[in-house]
Amino acid sequence: MPLLLVRLLAALPLSWLQAIGRLLGTAVYLFPGRYRRRLRTNAAQAGYTDPAFGRRAAAESGAMILEIPKVWWRTPQCLALTGGDQESVVREALSEGRGVLYLTPHLGCFEITARHLTQYGPLTVMFRPSRSPVLDPIVESARDMHNLHAVPANRNGVREFVRALKRGEAVGMLPDQVPREGDGVWLPFFGRYALTMTLA
Repeated sequence: MPLLLVRLLAALPLSWLQAIGRLLGTAVYLFPGRYRRRLRTNAAQAGYTDPAFGRRAAAESGAMILEIPKVWWRTPQCLALTGGDQESVVREALSEGRGVLYLTPHLGCFEITARHLTQYGPLTVMFRPSRSPVLDPIVESARDMHNLHAVPANRNGVREFVRALKRGEAVGMLPDQVPREGDGVWLPFFGRYALTMTLA
């Protein structure tokens, strides 16, 4: 049932999904709780103390989340809206045959970035398996596509990364993913210590 719902969402116009996502993101932010507290604390630490910033950030997070079904199941439509001015850099890096490591934090629609990069050749991406058994079949059915191979963020995934790089292919990871305790290092970030990965 959840997979059917997500596929139905993908059929909606992108502007509708973004508008619905902004409403949902704002609604979540308006309820006092951990999400709002954490967003406000992190924003203030980065120098954004205006409460309106938190509402806007929550709204855009909601829009980004509801874009994902469209990106996953209507990829050609979304790619038609996507472009970049760094094609020569990507092609030159791949032509060296040593492999390419893309680091793309959770900023903007990172899901379309991977799909956009597959036009230059195979790409292996690392993802953290969801914590919800309901979401697992949705994610598994959507992440892989032609030239895009998703691997879990564990030792097996790291082995797949190394193999892809040895073949001269590209790999991509989200460097802001929080590693498991013991797998990363604590480093200062905006005046506080944050656990960060060392894999990159």
